[in-house]
Amino acid sequence: MKADKNILRQLNKKNIYRNPYRKRRFSTKVFVVLFAVLLLGALLLFLTLFLDLPFFSDIEMNPSEQNPATADTVTEFVIASEAVTAPVAVPEIYMFDTAPAPDLPVYQGFFDLPLNGATGWVAVYSVIRNAPDMAAEVIFAMPGGTPFTIIREQGSFWYIRLTDGSYGYIPHSRAFINLPDILPSMIFYISNATASVKRSGGWFLPGITGYALYNAYSFNPRLDRYEFIVPSLYSSAVMLAQAHRNAIENGDIIILYEAFRPMEAQTMVRDALSDLIYANSSVANTINFGGWHVGWFISQDISDHQRGAAFDVHLARILETESVYIGDFTFTRITNYARYPMISNIHELSPAAAIVTAPVNLSFSQWQEMTLPAHNTEGGLRLFNYMVEAGFMPIASEWWHFTDQAGNVAAAGINVTGNFFTETIFSEVPYG
Repeated sequence: MKADKNILRQLNKKNIYRNPYRKRRFSTKVFVVLFAVLLLGALLLFLTLFLDLPFFSDIEMNPSEQNPATADTVTEFVIASEAVTAPVAVPEIYMFDTAPAPDLPVYQGFFDLPLNGATGWVAVYSVIRNAPDMAAEVIFAMPGGTPFTIIREQGSFWYIRLTDGSYGYIPHSRAFINLPDILPSMIFYISNATASVKRSGGWFLPGITGYALYNAYSFNPRLDRYEFIVPSLYSSAVMLAQAHRNAIENGDIIILYEAFRPMEAQTMVRDALSDLIYANSSVANTINFGGWHVGWFISQDISDHQRGAAFDVHLARILETESVYIGDFTFTRITNYARYPMISNIHELSPAAAIVTAPVNLSFSQWQEMTLPAHNTEGGLRLFNYMVEAGFMPIASEWWHFTDQAGNVAAAGINVTGNFFTETIFSEVPYG
């Protein structure tokens, strides 16, 4: 008997003999695992086909705007005759209610929607008065960055409600307004609040490129969807609405990449570009070539972005539209569009983005009369014309940057510095 056991042990080592019961137990485990996988797959298929899950039904992205963490698509642009690829990221964009619009009027004001119910912010330390008059009694004072809801406009004042329920009047020249609340038909993509695309000569800016520099994305109860928070001076918003109208009338749509930029974010970009120039001789040589210098590409102090008077914009061709409604008003929103090619990627901080061949400081009237050099694209020329016709001042070094010069000077005169963040909104649906 002992000899038989030794023979079986030797056969088992040579894989000649296997216990049939052990084999049956192993097969049972495999069957259980396969059954569990099939059951899970069937469950996922059921959820996808028969349930209206938000991640299947409520998110809309252009293929070129997918998150680089989950997509292979990249945007290609040309710098110094070399093709460079750069991922472009956006958060989940929840679109308007697509239910059929009832028989509601189109708002007859300057914007898509009235001011009442829009979010605003105090732009600089200001007093709140009990009447729309600079001689009226002061109720209290508020620091820059304080949010409020606009109730109505009276002359050069807004009647506002603060978050504690207090009411009063503030000159709208001392305040910002949230652009999506009044221009929801415009396309907003604040890249510096999601994943910054700033580069120089195609090189990443350390700690900037791919990072969110500040928070500016939230659910907007007025629009009933998630949207970017985009403050600007009221005077600048009026001019932007005119440029927006100019574009729409010609079958184009403006894409807004940035308006107000907090001073902290401005300092971060300035320091990162300085570090890159110091560490990379190629970037340094490019930026300092032909009379250009770093100041053409990032302000070394408070800029027009901190004062809410500048816009970084792109342009696209409208492909599809639909009528939607908010509150008591209806308007047309863009459901599909195609971006125009530009001379560089937006926020390329180098002479590759310049609209002229050499640095120049021109007056507004000179820009109006100027014929841009041939290297500019059709989209760039269209964008330039829409913005300049609306009264914006361009800058030689950046095809996307336009300034409300009068608003910028006025904001500088009252010491608007942008040393705050605008991360919350208190917007309401407009009625009446």
